Amino acid sequence: MGGFFKPGRLNSWGLILGGIMFAVAATPSLLPRSWLFQAVASGFSAASGYGLGVFLRWNWRNWGREVAAVFGHKFLKAFALEEEWAAFKEWAALSEKARVRLELVLLALVLVWASYISVSAIRWQRELHEYMGMPQQLGWKALGIVPIGLGLWALVLLIVHALLQLGRFVARIAPDHWTAAAHSIIAGFVALSLGLWLVDSVIPGTVIRVFESGAAVTNASPDPDAQRPSDPLKSGSEYSFNRWDDLGAQGSRFVTMGPSKADIERVTGQPAKEPIRMYAGLRGAEDPSEQTTRLLADLRRTHAHERKAVLIAGTTGTGWVNPTAAQSFELLYGGDTAVVAMQYSNLPSPVQFISSKTQVHESGKALVSAIVAWRDSLPAEQRPELYLFGESLGTTQGEGAFDGVRDITRQLDGVLWVGPPNSNELWASISLRRDPGTREVAPEYGGGTTVRFAENSQQIGRMLHDAAPWNRPRILYIQHATDPIVWWSPNLLFEQPDWLRESPGIGRHPSMSWQPVVTFWQVTLDMANSVSVPTYYGHNYGSEVLDGLAAITGYEGDLEPLREALVVY
Repeated sequence: MGGFFKPGRLNSWGLILGGIMFAVAATPSLLPRSWLFQAVASGFSAASGYGLGVFLRWNWRNWGREVAAVFGHKFLKAFALEEEWAAFKEWAALSEKARVRLELVLLALVLVWASYISVSAIRWQRELHEYMGMPQQLGWKALGIVPIGLGLWALVLLIVHALLQLGRFVARIAPDHWTAAAHSIIAGFVALSLGLWLVDSVIPGTVIRVFESGAAVTNASPDPDAQRPSDPLKSGSEYSFNRWDDLGAQGSRFVTMGPSKADIERVTGQPAKEPIRMYAGLRGAEDPSEQTTRLLADLRRTHAHERKAVLIAGTTGTGWVNPTAAQSFELLYGGDTAVVAMQYSNLPSPVQFISSKTQVHESGKALVSAIVAWRDSLPAEQRPELYLFGESLGTTQGEGAFDGVRDITRQLDGVLWVGPPNSNELWASISLRRDPGTREVAPEYGGGTTVRFAENSQQIGRMLHDAAPWNRPRILYIQHATDPIVWWSPNLLFEQPDWLRESPGIGRHPSMSWQPVVTFWQVTLDMANSVSVPTYYGHNYGSEVLDGLAAITGYEGDLEPLREALVVY
């Protein structure tokens, strides 16, 4: 594809489409963007637009013109428009000078339009910041959007140019009698293959290795600020089968930062029990089977079967358990609980996501199967209620244990999943098969008899007073309309999702619309900002977890005293 980029000669079609996408990237997306994130979104969008423009022009010059001429002639001749055809041919045969002038006019129009969009973008970002109660972050820093964005655009072009040069070098082995178009195709294919190899293997592999080494060190030992529990009801105590040194940083925090019996009694004004917290870290275990064996040994040791309820808590990539969820569950049941969690990775969730979802699923299946088998081995009258919670990649871990909704309801008393990634297969299947006429952002499934979706606490509260029956066991998904973790998908590149065809959900800017390629980059950048926004927006669910757990467990008391006592993370 000659002419992709050469110093001093840029592709005009690429510049026009790139300029359009640079500007469109400034339109609203799910979350407010800082000036730097905006520059990155615009730069990558522009580079994508440039590549698309080059591709279109190459096709037009090599075969598009001829096809258009043949079909255009037949069409106009069929309608006796010979004079118009002659005029069209004359226009198509514009001199090089006239063509350049036309392209310059188009570029000027794009520049004017881009300036208008940029001014509007400042207003849109101001509205988004105000809507979410965030301080303004643009101001004079917005002046850096254009130079940084253009610089990133140029950097991407230079990288692609280098790949094309390698492709052209390889293409020289083709026979000399082959056409220039054939040589261009070979060069483009080689460059594309190299690019895909870099994006699909080299870069992710390097990122994973870097994070693996760093995360292993970070999580190798318990958090130095956490003190080893003396309570035998906690993993890591001297009585536990899960040693303190094996819990890692996240596990040590989980078992030491929950409410005590006295804390719960102070909040509820009722007698309470000391909660059981069990955690199996990666260290010291060969596989998930060994981890679950230790967890079961601790459950038996602590007589967890005598508790009213057990919660299986899904972990994120680093092994983090949402402390708000564990606290909420313990407050709802007055400490008459056991909360169980198992680590499957040291990696941050985004890195684990590209590393291996299979590992996440296998961990969830091993954990849930083991706990369900333990519960089922008890006499029916002695079995505790069994619930499952997961947030973010923790929902992926939990979903991996089941084949479908019926499988869940046969084994558990209730499930709460919060902020599920768009790639979750069970979530996607339920969303796709939602009841006709309901929105993807707030779907209804099977009339809401088992599975329900909510965007916030108010919707959850209304569910509990809804005349329509919500049978037990209950499955509840909480998902914000502004959570990019829920809505990001590679399909955003070229396919408009239903949630962007529908009326916007709670908190989403009404001006957000789907634009090919651009929306993909916008939502990708939103993911990096998903927890930097106020609670109840983006990927921050706060005390909505309390409402969700109360809903699936059937709690009928006043939640406000419990909400005030929560330490929300």
